[in-house]
Amino acid sequence: MSVKISIDKKSVNILRKNLNNLSKEKYKEVQKEVLKAAINIDRTAKRNSPVDTGRNRASINFEVKDCLN
Repeated sequence: MSVKISIDKKSVNILRKNLNNLSKEKYKEVQKEVLKAAINIDRTAKRNSPVDTGRNRASINFEVKDCLN
């Protein structure tokens, strides 16, 4: 199974601008939801990964960075 995600630069800039306009409380809520989504994606990818030596599964990772500024 292959998943392709495309994000254009214009959309990222709009998202960044909107995140910068959020209050700190709302920003923390968005950050928490993004983390939950990333954990679910990571878990599903690892669950669906074929296991031979386990290297493929071990290579699936994510990182959530603060995108303000």
